Amino acid sequence: MKTAKDIFLKPVSRIKGGVLVKDNKTTFDSVPKSLSVSRVVIPLLQHCTKPASAIVAVGDKVKKGQLIGDAGDATARIHASVSGTVTDISVRKIAPKEKAVCVTIESDGNDEWLETIAPPTVTDAESLIDAVFNAGLAGMGGAGFPTHIKLRSVYEAKAKTLIINSIECEPYITVDYRACIDFGDDIIRCIEALIKHIGFERVLIAEEDKKEKGDEQALIERIEKSEYKDIIKIVRLKPKYATGAEKMLIKALLGISLPEGKLPSDASCMVMNTSTAAAFGNYLLTGRPLVSRCITVAGSAIKEPANIIAPLGALISDIIDFVGGFEAKPYKLIIGGPMMGHAVDSTDYPVTKTTNGILAFAEKMARVKTETSCIRCGKCAEVCPMRIVPTDIYKAATDYGKPDINELVALNAQACILCSCCAYICPAGIPLVKGLDIGKRLVAKAKAKGAGNNGKCKESCDI
Repeated sequence: MKTAKDIFLKPVSRIKGGVLVKDNKTTFDSVPKSLSVSRVVIPLLQHCTKPASAIVAVGDKVKKGQLIGDAGDATARIHASVSGTVTDISVRKIAPKEKAVCVTIESDGNDEWLETIAPPTVTDAESLIDAVFNAGLAGMGGAGFPTHIKLRSVYEAKAKTLIINSIECEPYITVDYRACIDFGDDIIRCIEALIKHIGFERVLIAEEDKKEKGDEQALIERIEKSEYKDIIKIVRLKPKYATGAEKMLIKALLGISLPEGKLPSDASCMVMNTSTAAAFGNYLLTGRPLVSRCITVAGSAIKEPANIIAPLGALISDIIDFVGGFEAKPYKLIIGGPMMGHAVDSTDYPVTKTTNGILAFAEKMARVKTETSCIRCGKCAEVCPMRIVPTDIYKAATDYGKPDINELVALNAQACILCSCCAYICPAGIPLVKGLDIGKRLVAKAKAKGAGNNGKCKESCDI
């Protein structure tokens, strides 16, 4: 007789590198509550490809779920997250160093959905990919890559394995944990549709082997009811930061090391975030596009840490007020997790499809190490999951203000995933991630221009 134990598989490979961090997850039991706001500021750039273009005008009346931004297959569609009136369309800051065209909508308070919304008709792979496109899905785990583009590439590559990433190794964040409990039916509905129409032969749900098993148990109950239960498995991975990174997961679950420049489809697989799967499963059932998402609001400066469901375009200030405001003066405010998130200088920024957390820390928790000289201890290289040498890349990117592009290429700077393991472990307090980010950008810019090595790249590089 088949038992729950048959659902579990062991990882096939050990992940090198990574760090052990205190998870500080205090919101496991926080059932997400929905936030209503009087105004949303919706960026037309909520993904990592080109921005959408506004297809509404100031003064237009819009309904919730109505398409307001589009630019064809190369982008993710943007929909109104409230019903109301468009009051402004202009370029504004959406992060300290990033601007985008934003559509501002004053809510009418009715939260009225567009009348024509209906569940999609999905009969084959093409109609499934169209449904993903119409849902406006982009990776909700942080990268924001349009899901329909990823899905088409794995379909054309005839990928055999679907990996659902529920690791959530960033401290504080619990949105994927809650998704498994609160939206488990949607996750399984998404998985079943992808198996049926894309042709995946097995599904591996990656879970962190933690004390809290609520998410795991919720999924087991739903998997056992699925017609595809024999090919849907759960893989537990040891709690270690950076395990949830895409390439790390593929290595652990499939035993395949993806070289720089290669995609999951090259390993005959697709990696999808749990929240993304839940959003698509809901779209299949209701026809309602992605207009809101679950966000963990936490940190030592937050009065009542909680998970909330916020409309896309809601301002950070509205969200913090919803959870009781600040308990202490915020010394640092972060969008995302403390390891890979981005510090912001204001609560006036809007949340987007990729915002999984808003963290605020009092001064004591936000203190940084005093920077000293590198002692050449090698700890940064030891913990790097991509097996590169962060200090050498940092030096090549920042030394004397004269970056060495060829050296950056030779050091494989582009392989860095900006996970912050190196900066976390560095006893000298060197801001390694800042230099690594600079190095990656310089190589990317050189690749676009065909520069490096006096206008030509070394034969061994990918540029």
